[in-house]
This record gives sequence, C-alpha cells and structure tokens, in this order.
Amino acid sequence: MEATKVASNLITLKMDMAFDMPEFYVGGNYDVSGLALLLFPIYGRGPFTVRVGGLKIEGGGQMAVNLAGELSLKALDFNVSLTEIHAQFEGLLGGDLGDVIIEIVNSLALDVFNAVWRILRETLMSTLLTFVNAQLEVIASSYQNDSVH
Repeated sequence: MEATKVASNLITLKMDMAFDMPEFYVGGNYDVSGLALLLFPIYGRGPFTVRVGGLKIEGGGQMAVNLAGELSLKALDFNVSLTEIHAQFEGLLGGDLGDVIIEIVNSLALDVFNAVWRILRETLMSTLLTFVNAQLEVIASSYQNDSVH
C-alpha cells in the first residue's frame, strides 16, 4: 500500500490522507457444504483466489484539545473504493455450474461491495471514532499515571 497523500495542519489539527493499493490477492483452500439462501445446495472444496484491484482509501480527521490538554478525535471521514474484484473457486458445484455461478458473482461483486459500503459507512465511522477516542483516553491516563510517579 502506498500513501499518496498525507497533509496535516498543526494549527487546525486536521489531517487528510490517501492510500492506493493497485492490486492484492487473497488465497487459500475452501470446503463448503450447505444451502445458499436456504434453497440452493452449494458444495465444493479446493483452492480459491480473490484478486482485488484499484483499492483507494481517502479521507481524514479533525482532532481537538480541551483545556486540560487532552486530545480527542472530533471528526473522522473516509471513503473506500475498488475498481475490480475477481474470485476463482476451483471445484465449486463440481464443474460447469460452479463456473457460471462464479461468473455471476464476479459480475456483481463491485456493485455488492459498493452497496454494503454505503450501508455500513456511517456505522463504521462512528465506531472508529469511539474506538480511537477510547484509546486516546487510555494513553492519556497512562501518561498521567506515569507523570505522578
């Protein structure tokens, strides 16, 4: 992953960043047996690969400092985009039907990713904001405890 933009303003405590990853692969072995959508049998085992292309993460955040000097994250916003998702599952459904299913999955993968991202984005931003602020509190507390001793 390459950082293509890192900009910060120490006066406003704002930071903007962008990262690009042209391509990455995930692979391994799968073993599945069950029903898809509680109706269609799905089975297979063997190697799989998923190639993701054009991953971009862009966004930034706004920090705040209170009168006691405690740092917190006031705002966080980023977007994730992809240009390609391609999966291959050898042996899925035993042959030709599996190949057709994989073609359908590959043709819908980006649309599904974008739809899920739109649904989860707000919740993810809120959760990350809460998590980062909790970690900043732990760090501040640790720092205060160390300075007392």
